[in-house]
Amino acid sequence: MLGADFALIAANTPHIVFNEVSSLSPIPMVSIVDALAEALKRDGITKVGLLGLASRGARAVALACTELPLLIMDRYIVKLYDTARIHAEKRWS
Repeated sequence: MLGADFALIAANTPHIVFNEVSSLSPIPMVSIVDALAEALKRDGITKVGLLGLASRGARAVALACTELPLLIMDRYIVKLYDTARIHAEKRWS
């Protein structure tokens, strides 16, 4: 039988309606929010901020736009989380 085992919404903003969409889906859906939360928890990150909030104690930054990782270099002092990459690498279990 051909077909998808799971689905995802490959962008951050549309996840505003993820719960509604996933409740209507005939197959399981992978949430970008849950995938990021799992990655942060795995790494012991308890404070996450938006770009520019390192001075307020953020220990990591979520790159919640697919274009942002293209602009980032490896020299930043806080750990960066690319939600598009994390979401794409999420294995359905």
